[in-house]
Amino acid sequence: MKILVRLPNWLGDVIMSLAFLSALKKAYPESEIDVIIKKELSDILSFCTDINHTYPFSKKEFPGIKGLYAYGKSIKSEKKYDLFFCLPDSLSSALLGYFTRIKIRVGYKKEFRNLFLTNAYTKENGRHRAEDYMGLLTQFSGNKISTSTIALSRNAANLKSLPEGKNLIFNINSEAQSRKMPIELAAVLITEIKKKFNFNIILTGSNKDISYVAELISKLPEGSLVYNYAGKTTLKELAELVSQANFTISTDSGIAHLSNAFLINTIVLFGAGNELSTAPYNKNKVKIIRKQGLSCAPCLSNTCKYGTPKCLTMLDCSLVLNAMEEFSI
Repeated sequence: MKILVRLPNWLGDVIMSLAFLSALKKAYPESEIDVIIKKELSDILSFCTDINHTYPFSKKEFPGIKGLYAYGKSIKSEKKYDLFFCLPDSLSSALLGYFTRIKIRVGYKKEFRNLFLTNAYTKENGRHRAEDYMGLLTQFSGNKISTSTIALSRNAANLKSLPEGKNLIFNINSEAQSRKMPIELAAVLITEIKKKFNFNIILTGSNKDISYVAELISKLPEGSLVYNYAGKTTLKELAELVSQANFTISTDSGIAHLSNAFLINTIVLFGAGNELSTAPYNKNKVKIIRKQGLSCAPCLSNTCKYGTPKCLTMLDCSLVLNAMEEFSI
């Protein structure tokens, strides 16, 4: 059987979908599993072993409905598939599957998507997102799917070098303003970690995070040694850095999911968001820190009405230090 899967559009969601890909391979062990993925994220799949072929997709290169039609048609001309799974909830992702003309197209009901899916199911409430993806396979196959560890494979070739010693990935960034770590909190945390633990502090970030990370460094005590990789890595190089680390502290972001998938002890500082549905999936490798008792919580907004998110500004640093000790580092 030849199976095509449309993967989600965010790094963390792609990582969470790995449980689905693993379950799919177990359910159809002789199948070829190919995927469609957002072009900017395609390099992360070099660390995934369950995929046969990747189709990178860019809305800029294939804009609008005409672009979806052209892209779907190109896939149809390249290979004849038996089954299509649509993991994102968007109408456009279901429409792309429709244009491939694959006979069986599976996804969740939303935004009139059932018009373009042959098997459209209702999503259950209150599940982790990884289990939402696996639930699609459960409903389609009629068989119970056992949960499994989400894991990426380390790639030893061409690793971007880290400093000698124990390395801690420290990520203050997020796509959402309501999930970014406030500079003041980050500066206090780094200072206390360096006093108490013997870690090299590795700061990460994309090109758009360069100034924010530089501001953090300017707030650290004079002589504080940190290693700044913000804007200096591709996605693949970032994954290679994370895969070599000994520990990670991060906001609710793709880096937290990367670290967890490489089975590295990870502490996630949650601002806005629901950790029950989007926290890193491997529970024995992650600890969630969240400010309790706020009147504005729970909040799923990408922007905080207070400007700097209270849920992170008011976080007690001792909770993070205690969580690190609980990992027996």
